Amino acid sequence: MTPIFIDTSFDELKPYIYGVASVLVLGALLFAFHRPFRWGLFEYIRTHSFFLTVFGVYLSVYVISRLFFFEEAFVHLYTEDGLFEYLTAIFFLIAAIFFVLAYRHHRKQWNGYLKFVFLTLALLCFFTGMEEISWGQRILGIETPERMKELNYQQETTLHNLIDARHYTAIYTPISLFLMVFFAFRNTNYASFFGIPRKYMPSKKFLVIAIFLPLICWYEKEHFEAVLSFLFCVYGYQLYRSSPSARF
Repeated sequence: MTPIFIDTSFDELKPYIYGVASVLVLGALLFAFHRPFRWGLFEYIRTHSFFLTVFGVYLSVYVISRLFFFEEAFVHLYTEDGLFEYLTAIFFLIAAIFFVLAYRHHRKQWNGYLKFVFLTLALLCFFTGMEEISWGQRILGIETPERMKELNYQQETTLHNLIDARHYTAIYTPISLFLMVFFAFRNTNYASFFGIPRKYMPSKKFLVIAIFLPLICWYEKEHFEAVLSFLFCVYGYQLYRSSPSARF
Protein backbone atom coordinates (compact mmCIF):
# COMPACT_ATOMS: atom_id res chain seq x y z
CA MET A 1 0.00 0.00 0.00
CA THR A 2 1.42 3.42 -0.95
CA PRO A 3 2.21 5.63 2.10
CA ILE A 4 -0.38 8.38 2.53
CA PHE A 5 0.50 11.89 3.68
CA ILE A 6 -2.16 13.37 5.94
CA ASP A 7 -2.35 17.12 6.41
CA THR A 8 -3.45 17.32 10.04
CA SER A 9 -3.04 21.08 10.43
CA PHE A 10 -5.74 23.20 11.99
CA ASP A 11 -6.04 25.21 8.76
CA GLU A 12 -7.10 22.06 6.90
CA LEU A 13 -9.97 21.60 9.40
CA LYS A 14 -11.07 25.24 9.49
CA PRO A 15 -13.92 25.09 6.92
CA TYR A 16 -15.40 22.02 8.60
CA ILE A 17 -15.12 23.43 12.13
CA TYR A 18 -16.53 26.81 11.12
CA GLY A 19 -19.43 25.16 9.30
CA VAL A 20 -20.34 22.99 12.28
CA ALA A 21 -19.90 25.95 14.64
CA SER A 22 -22.28 28.05 12.51
CA VAL A 23 -24.98 25.39 12.73
CA LEU A 24 -24.50 25.09 16.49
CA VAL A 25 -24.69 28.87 16.97
CA LEU A 26 -27.91 29.01 14.97
CA GLY A 27 -29.28 26.17 17.10
CA ALA A 28 -28.28 28.01 20.29
CA LEU A 29 -30.09 31.16 19.14
CA LEU A 30 -33.24 29.21 18.35
CA PHE A 31 -32.96 27.44 21.70
CA ALA A 32 -32.69 30.76 23.54
CA PHE A 33 -35.44 32.69 21.75
CA HIS A 34 -37.88 30.13 20.30
CA ARG A 35 -39.79 28.12 22.88
CA PRO A 36 -41.34 25.52 20.48
CA PHE A 37 -37.83 24.75 19.18
CA ARG A 38 -36.60 24.31 22.76
CA TRP A 39 -39.39 21.91 23.64
CA GLY A 40 -38.92 20.00 20.40
CA LEU A 41 -35.17 19.74 21.01
CA PHE A 42 -35.64 18.27 24.49
CA GLU A 43 -38.10 15.72 23.11
CA TYR A 44 -35.79 14.87 20.22
CA ILE A 45 -32.82 14.26 22.53
CA ARG A 46 -34.95 12.19 24.92
CA THR A 47 -36.31 9.89 22.21
CA HIS A 48 -33.12 9.54 20.15
CA SER A 49 -30.36 9.59 22.76
CA PHE A 50 -28.71 6.36 21.56
CA PHE A 51 -28.60 7.49 17.94
CA LEU A 52 -27.15 10.87 18.96
CA THR A 53 -24.53 9.17 21.13
CA VAL A 54 -23.33 6.98 18.26
CA PHE A 55 -23.03 9.98 15.96
CA GLY A 56 -21.31 12.06 18.67
CA VAL A 57 -18.72 9.36 19.35
CA TYR A 58 -17.93 9.02 15.64
CA LEU A 59 -17.55 12.78 15.22
CA SER A 60 -15.41 13.11 18.35
CA VAL A 61 -13.04 10.29 17.35
CA TYR A 62 -12.65 11.81 13.91
CA VAL A 63 -11.91 15.35 15.07
CA ILE A 64 -9.57 14.28 17.90
CA SER A 65 -7.56 11.92 15.70
CA ARG A 66 -7.31 14.60 13.00
CA LEU A 67 -6.69 17.65 15.15
CA PHE A 68 -4.21 16.17 17.59
CA PHE A 69 -1.97 14.71 14.92
CA PHE A 70 -2.58 11.01 15.53
CA GLU A 71 -1.55 10.41 11.95
CA GLU A 72 -1.04 6.65 12.12
CA ALA A 73 -4.42 6.11 13.79
CA PHE A 74 -6.09 8.42 11.27
CA VAL A 75 -4.62 6.54 8.30
CA HIS A 76 -5.83 3.18 9.63
CA LEU A 77 -9.30 4.54 10.39
CA TYR A 78 -10.29 6.90 7.59
CA THR A 79 -8.17 6.55 4.47
CA GLU A 80 -8.11 4.14 1.51
CA ASP A 81 -8.46 0.54 2.76
CA GLY A 82 -9.01 1.86 6.27
CA LEU A 83 -11.56 0.67 8.81
CA PHE A 84 -14.27 3.14 7.85
CA GLU A 85 -13.99 2.40 4.14
CA TYR A 86 -14.78 -1.24 4.85
CA LEU A 87 -17.54 -0.23 7.26
CA THR A 88 -18.97 1.96 4.48
CA ALA A 89 -19.14 -1.07 2.18
CA ILE A 90 -20.63 -3.27 4.92
CA PHE A 91 -23.32 -0.71 5.84
CA PHE A 92 -24.32 -0.20 2.20
CA LEU A 93 -24.56 -3.96 1.60
CA ILE A 94 -26.61 -4.49 4.77
CA ALA A 95 -28.86 -1.59 3.69
CA ALA A 96 -29.43 -3.32 0.33
CA ILE A 97 -30.50 -6.48 2.15
CA PHE A 98 -32.95 -4.55 4.35
CA PHE A 99 -34.50 -2.78 1.35
CA VAL A 100 -35.03 -6.13 -0.37
CA LEU A 101 -36.54 -7.61 2.81
CA ALA A 102 -38.78 -4.54 3.16
CA TYR A 103 -39.92 -5.02 -0.43
CA ARG A 104 -40.81 -8.65 0.25
CA HIS A 105 -42.88 -7.73 3.31
CA HIS A 106 -44.57 -4.63 1.83
CA ARG A 107 -45.02 -5.55 -1.84
CA LYS A 108 -48.75 -6.22 -1.47
CA GLN A 109 -49.34 -2.77 0.06
CA TRP A 110 -46.95 -0.80 -2.15
CA ASN A 111 -47.90 0.60 -5.52
CA GLY A 112 -45.62 0.36 -8.55
CA TYR A 113 -43.87 3.65 -7.74
CA LEU A 114 -42.92 2.61 -4.19
CA LYS A 115 -41.69 -0.77 -5.42
CA PHE A 116 -39.53 0.98 -8.00
CA VAL A 117 -38.12 3.48 -5.47
CA PHE A 118 -37.08 0.95 -2.85
CA LEU A 119 -35.81 -1.69 -5.27
CA THR A 120 -33.76 1.08 -6.88
CA LEU A 121 -32.39 2.03 -3.44
CA ALA A 122 -31.49 -1.62 -2.85
CA LEU A 123 -29.66 -1.76 -6.18
CA LEU A 124 -27.83 1.54 -5.57
CA CYS A 125 -26.75 0.49 -2.08
CA PHE A 126 -25.47 -2.86 -3.38
CA PHE A 127 -23.63 -1.19 -6.26
CA THR A 128 -22.06 1.47 -4.00
CA GLY A 129 -21.02 -1.09 -1.40
CA MET A 130 -19.34 -3.29 -3.99
CA GLU A 131 -17.66 -0.27 -5.62
CA GLU A 132 -16.20 0.67 -2.22
CA ILE A 133 -14.34 -2.64 -2.07
CA SER A 134 -13.60 -2.66 -5.82
CA TRP A 135 -15.96 -5.62 -6.24
CA GLY A 136 -13.69 -7.70 -4.02
CA GLN A 137 -10.68 -7.15 -6.24
CA ARG A 138 -8.16 -6.27 -3.53
CA ILE A 139 -9.59 -8.80 -1.09
CA LEU A 140 -9.28 -11.63 -3.62
CA GLY A 141 -6.09 -10.33 -5.24
CA ILE A 142 -7.61 -10.04 -8.73
CA GLU A 143 -5.50 -8.17 -11.27
CA THR A 144 -7.07 -5.19 -13.08
CA PRO A 145 -7.40 -5.71 -16.86
CA GLU A 146 -4.97 -3.55 -18.83
CA ARG A 147 -7.76 -1.69 -20.65
CA MET A 148 -9.39 -0.80 -17.32
CA LYS A 149 -6.05 0.41 -15.96
CA GLU A 150 -5.83 2.90 -18.81
CA LEU A 151 -9.31 4.29 -18.11
CA ASN A 152 -9.44 4.08 -14.31
CA TYR A 153 -7.33 6.67 -12.50
CA GLN A 154 -6.90 4.34 -9.47
CA GLN A 155 -6.25 1.39 -11.78
CA GLU A 156 -9.04 -0.64 -10.20
CA THR A 157 -12.04 -2.57 -11.49
CA THR A 158 -14.53 0.14 -10.54
CA LEU A 159 -16.85 2.41 -12.47
CA HIS A 160 -16.89 5.51 -10.25
CA ASN A 161 -13.13 5.93 -10.67
CA LEU A 162 -13.61 6.33 -14.42
CA ILE A 163 -14.75 9.88 -13.54
CA ASP A 164 -12.01 12.39 -12.83
CA ALA A 165 -11.93 13.11 -9.08
CA ARG A 166 -11.91 16.84 -9.83
CA HIS A 167 -15.56 16.54 -10.90
CA TYR A 168 -16.71 14.85 -7.67
CA THR A 169 -17.62 18.09 -5.89
CA ALA A 170 -19.95 19.13 -8.73
CA ILE A 171 -21.62 15.70 -8.58
CA TYR A 172 -21.75 15.20 -4.81
CA THR A 173 -22.97 18.68 -3.84
CA PRO A 174 -26.49 18.44 -5.37
CA ILE A 175 -26.71 14.84 -4.11
CA SER A 176 -25.90 15.95 -0.55
CA LEU A 177 -28.51 18.73 -0.67
CA PHE A 178 -31.16 16.38 -2.06
CA LEU A 179 -30.42 13.78 0.63
CA MET A 180 -30.43 16.44 3.34
CA VAL A 181 -34.05 17.20 2.45
CA PHE A 182 -34.90 13.49 2.13
CA PHE A 183 -33.49 12.53 5.53
CA ALA A 184 -34.40 15.68 7.46
CA PHE A 185 -37.97 16.69 6.67
CA ARG A 186 -40.22 13.72 7.28
CA ASN A 187 -42.77 15.69 9.32
CA THR A 188 -43.07 18.71 7.02
CA ASN A 189 -44.67 19.46 3.68
CA TYR A 190 -41.35 18.63 2.02
CA ALA A 191 -42.07 14.94 2.60
CA SER A 192 -44.79 14.96 -0.09
CA PHE A 193 -42.21 16.11 -2.66
CA PHE A 194 -40.90 12.54 -2.94
CA GLY A 195 -44.32 10.95 -3.40
CA ILE A 196 -43.65 8.56 -0.51
CA PRO A 197 -46.11 8.22 2.41
CA ARG A 198 -44.66 9.75 5.56
CA LYS A 199 -44.66 6.45 7.43
CA TYR A 200 -42.12 5.15 4.89
CA MET A 201 -39.92 8.26 4.97
CA PRO A 202 -36.75 8.30 7.10
CA SER A 203 -37.28 8.76 10.83
CA LYS A 204 -36.83 12.23 12.28
CA LYS A 205 -33.91 10.84 14.28
CA PHE A 206 -31.81 11.45 11.15
CA LEU A 207 -32.32 15.23 11.39
CA VAL A 208 -29.14 15.97 13.33
CA ILE A 209 -26.96 14.14 10.78
CA ALA A 210 -28.91 15.27 7.71
CA ILE A 211 -28.27 18.97 8.31
CA PHE A 212 -24.52 18.27 8.31
CA LEU A 213 -24.51 16.26 5.07
CA PRO A 214 -23.53 19.16 2.74
CA LEU A 215 -20.77 20.22 5.17
CA ILE A 216 -19.38 16.70 5.33
CA CYS A 217 -19.62 16.40 1.54
CA TRP A 218 -17.72 19.65 0.93
CA TYR A 219 -15.10 18.70 3.48
CA GLU A 220 -14.33 15.12 2.42
CA LYS A 221 -16.17 12.80 0.00
CA GLU A 222 -15.02 9.57 1.67
CA HIS A 223 -16.44 10.67 5.02
CA PHE A 224 -19.67 11.70 3.32
CA GLU A 225 -19.98 8.17 1.93
CA ALA A 226 -19.30 6.66 5.36
CA VAL A 227 -22.02 8.73 7.05
CA LEU A 228 -24.43 8.09 4.18
CA SER A 229 -23.92 4.33 4.40
CA PHE A 230 -24.86 4.46 8.09
CA LEU A 231 -27.99 6.52 7.33
CA PHE A 232 -29.19 4.12 4.63
CA CYS A 233 -28.44 1.08 6.77
CA VAL A 234 -30.56 2.39 9.67
CA TYR A 235 -33.24 3.64 7.26
CA GLY A 236 -33.41 0.25 5.54
CA TYR A 237 -33.86 -1.42 8.92
CA GLN A 238 -36.54 1.11 9.87
CA LEU A 239 -38.40 0.40 6.63
CA TYR A 240 -38.17 -3.35 7.19
CA ARG A 241 -39.35 -3.01 10.81
CA SER A 242 -42.41 -1.01 9.69
CA SER A 243 -43.95 -4.28 8.51
CA PRO A 244 -45.98 -6.23 11.11
CA SER A 245 -44.48 -9.46 9.76
CA ALA A 246 -40.86 -8.37 10.38
CA ARG A 247 -39.02 -11.01 12.42
CA PHE A 248 -36.25 -8.92 14.00
